[in-house]
Amino acid sequence: KEGTSFASPLRFARDFPLVVPMVLAIAFLIVFPWLWMIQMRAPEFLSTTIGHDVVERIRSGQEGHRGPPGMYSLMVWGTYFPWSLLLPAAIVTGWRNRHLPTTRFALAAWIGPWVMFELIAGKLPHYVLPTYPALAYLTADMLIRASRRSIADLSTRAFKLAAWACAALIVLVGVAGPWAGVILSGQYTPRLAAVSTATAIVAMGAGWAMARHFETGRVLAAARAMGGGMASIVTLLWVGYLPVMQPLRMSQNIAEMIASNGGYAARGYMIDYKEPSLAFHQGGGLREQPDADYLARSDPAEWPEWVVCTAEVWDNTPVERQAMWDRIGVVSGIAYSDRGRRCDAYVLRRHPAE
Repeated sequence: KEGTSFASPLRFARDFPLVVPMVLAIAFLIVFPWLWMIQMRAPEFLSTTIGHDVVERIRSGQEGHRGPPGMYSLMVWGTYFPWSLLLPAAIVTGWRNRHLPTTRFALAAWIGPWVMFELIAGKLPHYVLPTYPALAYLTADMLIRASRRSIADLSTRAFKLAAWACAALIVLVGVAGPWAGVILSGQYTPRLAAVSTATAIVAMGAGWAMARHFETGRVLAAARAMGGGMASIVTLLWVGYLPVMQPLRMSQNIAEMIASNGGYAARGYMIDYKEPSLAFHQGGGLREQPDADYLARSDPAEWPEWVVCTAEVWDNTPVERQAMWDRIGVVSGIAYSDRGRRCDAYVLRRHPAE
């Protein structure tokens, strides 16, 4: 009976003075040996981790990743799409059934971390992903209850209108999104055309089926249409579209250009091109140089062998200094870590004569 009442929380409150110290002691015994070994090997690690990566990120954000409180509550409508259509009903149903242990755990696993991430200054879309399994549980629980007619949240006229609006959005994004990428990139290849067309067809079918099933009260059939449709769209995009969409593959293309010229894992700088993925593709030798005027003002004796910079940096470099570099090639595309701006990245190798 404790699972269907508030007996468990009340008992926990009664045993709080005994339980909490025991839990903290067990956690301390597990964690302390690791902390001690880390401190012995790298004395600066813990202070840097706590001060720089935790305190500063909470207080001011870092690397331009700053957002106001409430940002994730707005972004969830896109990042949890299409299930965000069901989010209000899932949260309300979960709160009504918070006396159930599993539901109460899901609420706690969602609410606590979510509030923390909303309050800290540093924000990125993927920070809240650990809370999505809890949201998925609440959503699935609500769908099952709705299919058994134990709740009426999905049978209202307002929800059915919202379902048709969501279906229209799925169709719009599924049809216009891939084709917009093809048109903007100028890559009119048969593969991209076929994948874009298939994505549009799946989006139209899934959107119509979802809205129609919600209209007729077939809740689980609507959920299958939502899940199957999105899984099919994601598979098409990840397997057939993104691997050949060159503007989104700048880091891979730059790394391949460097490797083909014998520079795999060679040390160098990224200047005004801020894609951390390049270091992984290139072998770990490239690091970001924060000074955009590095080539124009630094001592050439300190230059590394390789540099990847934007066209703006290269154009602002004096001609006599440009002559000290071999321009291996140019890679054009979208720097999605830099607010999605389009740029030309120059791959430079220091001239052997220098």
